[in-house]
Amino acid sequence: MSYNPGPALSGAEVAAILHKAGFNGDDLVKAVGIAKRESGWRPGAWRTDSPRANQTGDFGLMQINYVNDTPQMRQAVGYTQRLQLLDASVNARVAYQIYSRNRGFAPAWSVGDAGWTASGSPLNKVNLNDAAAAVREAQAKGMLSPSYTPPSTGGGTTIGLDDIPLVGGVLSGVVGTAGGVVDSAQAVGGFVAKLLEANTWVRVSKVIGGAVAIGVGVALIANVNPATVIPLGKVGKAVAAAT
Repeated sequence: MSYNPGPALSGAEVAAILHKAGFNGDDLVKAVGIAKRESGWRPGAWRTDSPRANQTGDFGLMQINYVNDTPQMRQAVGYTQRLQLLDASVNARVAYQIYSRNRGFAPAWSVGDAGWTASGSPLNKVNLNDAAAAVREAQAKGMLSPSYTPPSTGGGTTIGLDDIPLVGGVLSGVVGTAGGVVDSAQAVGGFVAKLLEANTWVRVSKVIGGAVAIGVGVALIANVNPATVIPLGKVGKAVAAAT
């Protein structure tokens, strides 16, 4: 028997549900667009390769994978059964928890040409214009709360560099390299500061003076004529004769 996911919600309804869950501004537009790509805005969408009795696969509006249905998630969101992920409100709140934990939509909703992949982009195959129109409709109908923040651009939303995996990786590398440069600069700065201390130069002068004295002594010894050296035995005899 084929599974019937039921009817789709309107874009404005999806925007209101996702905003109530916590999404706002540019990321609300992105979430609405991702929801359309994932489920066609159908809360009952359930994609699985196993018998449905196993309750595995991807669930609901944002296609939440079953591995995210943990006791901690249930407690944080406030639900008790996995099939409640087919409730649009519950699904949106779980999606917001995942989004907050990952500080963005990647990698949970990262998609390549062949489907989910950690190296893909959350905005791959997402129609941001349709999503922005849905958010504007929800706002015009008073379906969004007073805490709603409009997207940063009039056309809908902006794509952050972190939404592009390659650029995000490069930026992380640059940040890491910059951190190393700062640490090195701080170390050099500490060295210079140490050099500027008066006591440091006193110690340095003593070391240099001692080294010079030793060098002079060695040079003098090296230049002594062996014929002018009086053996200790002769010194002893001379002293005895004088006494």
